[in-house]
Order: sequence, then C-alpha cells, then structure tokens
Amino acid sequence: MKYIILLFIITLGAHAQTTKTLSGKVMDAATKEPIPFANIQIKGTKIGAQANFDGFFSLKTTQASDSMIVSMVGYLPQSQFIGSQSSQNFIFLLTSASVKLNEVIVTAYADPGKALWKKVVARKPYNNFDKFNNYQYEIYTKSEIDLKNVKTHKLRKGTMKELVYSTYQNLDSTNRSIMPVYFYETLSTFYHSKKPPVQIQNITARKTIGLETDKLIRQFEKYNEKINIYDNWNILYSNNFVSPISDVGAHYYKYEVIDTTMTGPSHRYFRMKFTPKRKNENTFVGEMWIEDDSYAVQKFDMTISKDVNMNLIKSVHFIQDFITVSADTTIAWMPKKMKSEVDIESGPELIGLPFTSRNKQRENLIFLNTTTYDKVKINEELRDTVLFKSRYSKADSAYLNKTEQFWQNARLDSLNKHEMAIYQAVNSLKENKRFNQRVRLITFLASGYWDFSHKTLRIGPYSSFISRNLTEGWRTRFGIWTLEDFNKKINLNGYIAYGFGDKRLKGGAGIKYLHSISPWVKTEFYAHKDYDMVTVNDDELDKDNMFNFAFRKPIPSYQVFVEELKLLHQRQLTENWTMKAAVAYKSFDPVFAFVYQKKDRDENPQLIDKLHQLYTTEASIDFRYAHNERTTILNFDKIHLSTPFPVLHFRYTLGFKTTAKTFFNYHKADIGIMQTFKLPPKGNLYYNFSIGKTFGTLPYILLHVPRGNESYFLSSYAFNTMNPYEFADDKYVSLLTRYSLGGLIFDKIPLLNKLDWRERITANMYWGDMSAANKTYNILNQIRTGTRRVPFVEAGVGIENIFHVFTVDAVWRLTHNDNPAISRFGIFTGLKLKF
Repeated sequence: MKYIILLFIITLGAHAQTTKTLSGKVMDAATKEPIPFANIQIKGTKIGAQANFDGFFSLKTTQASDSMIVSMVGYLPQSQFIGSQSSQNFIFLLTSASVKLNEVIVTAYADPGKALWKKVVARKPYNNFDKFNNYQYEIYTKSEIDLKNVKTHKLRKGTMKELVYSTYQNLDSTNRSIMPVYFYETLSTFYHSKKPPVQIQNITARKTIGLETDKLIRQFEKYNEKINIYDNWNILYSNNFVSPISDVGAHYYKYEVIDTTMTGPSHRYFRMKFTPKRKNENTFVGEMWIEDDSYAVQKFDMTISKDVNMNLIKSVHFIQDFITVSADTTIAWMPKKMKSEVDIESGPELIGLPFTSRNKQRENLIFLNTTTYDKVKINEELRDTVLFKSRYSKADSAYLNKTEQFWQNARLDSLNKHEMAIYQAVNSLKENKRFNQRVRLITFLASGYWDFSHKTLRIGPYSSFISRNLTEGWRTRFGIWTLEDFNKKINLNGYIAYGFGDKRLKGGAGIKYLHSISPWVKTEFYAHKDYDMVTVNDDELDKDNMFNFAFRKPIPSYQVFVEELKLLHQRQLTENWTMKAAVAYKSFDPVFAFVYQKKDRDENPQLIDKLHQLYTTEASIDFRYAHNERTTILNFDKIHLSTPFPVLHFRYTLGFKTTAKTFFNYHKADIGIMQTFKLPPKGNLYYNFSIGKTFGTLPYILLHVPRGNESYFLSSYAFNTMNPYEFADDKYVSLLTRYSLGGLIFDKIPLLNKLDWRERITANMYWGDMSAANKTYNILNQIRTGTRRVPFVEAGVGIENIFHVFTVDAVWRLTHNDNPAISRFGIFTGLKLKF
C-alpha cells in the first residue's frame, strides 16, 4: 500500500511540474475588436502576462490552477477553465463595464503614483531612443477613414451612401454600424541623425484605392500624428500637449499605481494611471505600463482630455507599445506599433456651436491609423544620397506603381478581413458610372481643381472662375494644366482672363520641365500679361477671388498691369537648402497716377519726357534654408507646408539695361527670417523679419514698397492698416508678428469655453528711409519717402476659430496717422481652418 501512495505522490508531483502553454486573444464582445494590453492572471498564482497590441497573449506555467482571469479597465473581468492539455488556446470576449475596477495600491509610499513618475522621468535620458546619434527604421502605415454609427434604417435606396454601404456589407458584415470611406497604405523609411542634423521620412511605396480622392491624401495625412512620449511636449494637430512623463508632468497630472503584473519569478510591470489635474489644459488621460528594471515605458493607452480645445476634432485615442533595441552596450526602447483613432465632430459641434445632441450615437467621420515599425538600424552613417530625398512627397507616381506581389512581401503587418474587403468593395464600385461621377465632384469641391477622366488635363481653381475688382469690374479666369499622365517631365500650363469693365483680355502661358525629383530640379519659362493678382505665398489665395472684393477698403485702386517674360530655374542643393535663379523682362503700367523721367548716361534726370509705363530687365538669385520642412507637389510646383524651425532667405537682384525702353541699372539685396513655433502650454508665435537695401536712383516702383492691405481681409504678410503704395524706400526693416494664445484665457471662462474660441495678439512694425537722390528723383509722385525716425507701427487683438473657420481682429494704427487717406482703426476678418 505504501508503494501505491508513494507512486501516487510522485505522479502528482510530475503532473504539477508539467509546463503548460496558454495562449489566446482578448476582444470586445460587441465589436469583436482586439483589446490591447489586457491583464492575464493565473488564478491563485503570481504568474501573469499582458495582451499585445492586437489583443494576443501567450504564457507558460508549471503551477497548478483551475482557471485564468482576464481584466481590463472599462470591462468586466472574465475567467475561463484551464484544462489538462499542455497547449491550450482561449478566446476572451469582454463586456463593457459601467463601473470602475477596484484599484490596487502596490507600494507603501504616501504618493506611490508620483514616486513612480519620478523614477520614470529620471530614467528618460537612458530609455529615450532619441539618444542615439543615428538611427533609421522602416514604417508601414495603414490609414482608413470610416463613417461611424451609420443609421441603416435611414439609408435611402439608390443614394450614393446606400450604394457604398451595401457594397461593403456584402463583403464584410462584421460591424454593420461602420461604412469605410477611404483607405491607403504607405511604406517609408525614416532617417534620424544628430550630426549632421537630419530628420527625413522618404516614401518608398504607397497603395491607394485608385479614385479621384487620392489627390486629397495630403489633407488626410494631417490626422496621422506621431508621439514620442519621452519628449516633454508633443505637437499634435497644431497644438502643444504635455507628456504624462514630462519633466513638469506633476504640475499637470495626478498619478496612480493601479496594479502590477508578474511576467517572471522576479520580473514585473507597473500599470500607472494618469489624469489631468485641471480642465481645459492640453493633457491626456490614460494608462501606461512601466518595466520595473529600467523604468521604461513599455506601452501606453491614452486619449486627449475631453475638454481640450481641438476645433473639428471630438476625441483622439492613442495606443503604442515598445521594444528594446541596442547598439553595443547601449539599450533603449523604440516604438513597435502604434494606433490612433481621431473622431471628428458632427452636428452643431462641427461648426463650433455648443449644443450637445441627446443622441450620443450620431454619425461622424473617424480617421484610423495603424503604424508598424521594423528593421531598425542604430548608429549607421547616412549616405549622401539620402540627404537629397524629398521629405514626404514626390512629383511622379513611380512609387505608386507597385505590384500586388510587392505589397504582399513588403507589408510589415498583414491586412485583416475588414481591410481586404475595402479594396474588394472599391474594385466593384469603380464599375459604377454614377459612383465615379459623384467621387469626382466631391474631389473637385474639396481640391478646387477638376481633372478630366483621361487624367491628362486639369482646370481650376474654381475660386478664381469669377471675381470682381475696381479696375476690371466683373472678371472671369480659366486656367488649365497638363498632368503626369500627359508627360511625367513636361508640364504645359496657361490661363485666360477677361475683365468686363476694362474690356481687356489677359492671360499667360508657360512650360515647366522637371529635370529630377531627387534632388528637386526644375526649369520653367512663362509669359503673361495681367494685373498683379498672383500671390507668391503658398498659403494665400490669389487676389482674384470674391472675398478680396467683398471686404475691400473704400480706397482707390492700386493695381499695376504687368507684362512679363521670365526664365526660372529651381534646384535643391541639400536637404535644407534650395536655390532659385531667374531672368525676367517686364513692364509696369499702374492704374494710379505715376510718372518718372528718363535718365541720361550721366545719371542726371531730364526735365522733359515724363513717362508712365516702366520697363526693366532683372536677374535674380534666391537662396532659401528650411530645416525638416514638409512639402508637397501641386501642378509640378513644390509647395512649402510647414516646419517648426526658422526659414531663412537671401535674395540678390541685378537690374540692367537691355533695350531702348530700359533705362536703369541697379542692385538689390534682401535678407529675411520667418518662423511659426509653439509656445507651451497652448500658444504659437509667428514672426517674419526682413531687411534690405536698393542701390541706384530709380522710380519708386522699383524700390522697396512695403505691402499694404487694400481690403479688410486680414493678411499675415501685409501691414493691414497701411494702404498699398503708401510708402517707398531704398532701405528698410520690417517685422510682422502674431501670437496665438490657443484659448489660454477663453478656456477658463465658463460658457465661453464651450465655443472653442481662441485669442490672439498682432503687432507689426516697419521702418524705411530713402536717399536724397531718390527723394529728388521721385518728387513728382505723391508717395511717402521713408518713415523717418518714427517707424510705422500697428497692433491688434483678435479671436480665431469662430465657428471653427472665421477670424476677427481689431487693428489699430499707432503711428503716421497724419495721412488723410488712411483709417486709424479697422475690423479685419479672415478664414482659417485650423485644429
């Protein structure tokens, strides 16, 4: 008998030591979406694990237990029986809970959350991957736009919405409240270097759904933001957000240690919850998992605080996990996978009205981005060719023409059933003529340009189809461009315009030749004759639009009719430096009173032959420095989008005689710097400083004429209370500034903080002077020759983000108020769509 008992004990011990592999997936019971970072615990033991980014988990145990428990904040815990098999698989479907889980305090400190935060902050320099001199990795991003909370009972038969919804649901009916709107994939390589300072993201491939809406990708990308949680501040959607592990985090957050998870006999993770101390501050609410050996952030799951002034955005949710990387003996934690979900406002809130609907499940757009990082390389020197790559965009579509086999091999994360169904649905919808027409119409309204179905010609923009001004009366303009499918290297463009008041035909024609994409090299030639309507700034509309006339000041017209022939060459010298060289022959014919006198060889003005139309020939070279600037391509032109760093430029212009109508030799030199940067906690500051000098005795139109504003439509590049051609100088200093507080004051005022308004301050200054020779030469013209000792100064206060679109500024002119043709005060408006 004793041998039987002994045998039983031995058998029982052997069974207890058997290693079991327990794996599975944790999902939301309602949506079947994975629940990342859920806690898995073997009942009655200290053995546990966490689900990964996609809800999967796997752990091994030798300890006997009858069940496994899965828990997650916001869900009811669930347990399942553990069988006797050595390998077992589980599916946990968690139900959303309306009550909070009990919190577990795992330390004896008076404030354990703050104590843990201090340790994390102290270890940031060691754990932050930005400490490496050089690193690079591949990035694979899946971006999706969905219509959420679709009301299926309200879908009308035969509408475009019903057509798209039914086509998709026939392929994937897992979630009947979701209707995909757009989907694309991007594969890129990211390069970071401290010396030289380089930060480049080169797109190597992009797969789209192949519709007209593909041209709107640049607008979609603004919803795909990246976070480095180790940075004290992160710029997200044009706003500054304080990181929960910022050096000043304790001023903004409360911290709680919720529980710990044992992943080994002596290895554990802390789960720390963080919540804002105050409302209406740019903060997050969520949780992070801290590794106890290094105090590194292993994962985080957080949302932007609901009271943050985010304009069109209702909520933003971020999930990210990290992996360890090493170089020699140095270890850091780098991103492995990140997911963001951006919910857009709907109903009255979409236009900034503080009315909350009783229906919490209104239809609204959501932007989903899933980014996977892989193939990390540490401290490898960057090749010179990398430095010339375009930062985000390319001019041709070579990187779009990848085979399906390429994508199957290149994807760092596989497509799920839902994503594959989107491609299948679109392929089916492309055969529907009505669907294609609607998509093209939507794209035209959003972009301003209409592309013909053969994709070789483009017309637009429609903002200039009809306009009005004092000189021409009603005016119409029609522009046309060839596209890449016409020729990938050559672009032909032109426009015609007609004024019904002056009964004069205007227009222009040009040709652009793209030598190279990387580095960017382009040559173009164009000829045109028209009034000076076109702006040189990428973020401004041309003057021939209805807004400009509707808000025009009651002042005379200051337009100039320009005829010009110009040869222009642009070249990217390095990642940050670009060069532009040009030769132009042009004439100026002002509509306002202007005269000048011909000069002889001794540079002495003649007292006869007063002239009005002015001719000149100029050669110029312009160098521009912009570090880490985002750009895109439109009509074969590189459009400058944004950079948080200063943008420097130097321009030299040589004027010389070429024909019997050109009488002047001169030189000009201008230097400038401009920047828009964030000022924590919420604001941003814009400044534009320039200084220059003209050498030569010239008609004042060829000197420096500060840009005045002829309308009550506010401009960031003009002096808004100054009239056009009010001043002219041969040496000048100019400074334009605007400080946007981002709601710093309004967000603290009850009721007013519901409107999402944001306050701002404007201050502009101009000083100029004119030499005695130029004053004498221009004595016949009514022009102010210099500001003398007192500079021109204007200042104002304003509100932006009214109804999420409009701005209103009150601007006062503080000096040089003796001019009877000016107004000392003005209310200026504008349109500005900003987060």
